[in-house]
Amino acid sequence: MKNTMNSIWEKNKIKAFWDRPNLDYDTWYHRVKDARVRGHLRDVRISFKYMGPTDIMRLLGSSTFVNIWGKYRNDIETPYKILLDGRWGACVSGNWIVGYNENLKLMRPSVKEIFDIVADEPMCVYHIAKRLQRPYRRVHSGVKRLIELGICSKREVIINGRISYEIMVIGVNDIV
Repeated sequence: MKNTMNSIWEKNKIKAFWDRPNLDYDTWYHRVKDARVRGHLRDVRISFKYMGPTDIMRLLGSSTFVNIWGKYRNDIETPYKILLDGRWGACVSGNWIVGYNENLKLMRPSVKEIFDIVADEPMCVYHIAKRLQRPYRRVHSGVKRLIELGICSKREVIINGRISYEIMVIGVNDIV
């Protein structure tokens, strides 16, 4: 478990705190958790802007994440805002649709299933439909909705010599 946390921290430290190579996990955690510490808000903003939602939840833990995201949500600009809202809702109520974001409330459960699959790994619509055991047409309309909301994007890939589109959750690299 400790090795996993260290690898998550090292990966995210490079993305978010590249200018502070000696920053360790314990120092970062203390600075982010305690609002009285100098540089607290700056580190919170940087962390939420550059670290992925799953990684930041693992690094902070559920209760710390709920407190920090609930307090600073409106002050933080991040491409992951809709995903973090969903994670916050899942921690608070057990249902990711109960997040702050209005778009999440409008989503059908079937679209949420598509998001859950794509959040784990990028996948083609055909494979998503196969995994969900649902008609391609229905899955495709759900994927279109996720792309329209700006939650997911698609990229062209070649599989077995055929052009296909892989659907993935939008990350910082996709937006910048």
